[in-house]
Amino acid sequence: MGSTNVATTISKSKSKVGGSSKKGRQHVVHTRKYQKQKDRTSKNKEKAWSKHLAKHPKDMKAKENIKKAKERK
Repeated sequence: MGSTNVATTISKSKSKVGGSSKKGRQHVVHTRKYQKQKDRTSKNKEKAWSKHLAKHPKDMKAKENIKKAKERK
């Protein structure tokens, strides 16, 4: 069992090279923020259409809208 030498390279952090990493971090944060918002919106729409369907059981458009809301998740 001999030891193996592994060459490692130390890369500079992106924050020191042109400042592009801040934009990258912001993009990730904002993308997740909008994904959460989208999930919440689709859940609320699904709930609202379910309530509507309880009052109007013959409304076929409401059934389609509930399916669409479920697919958006």
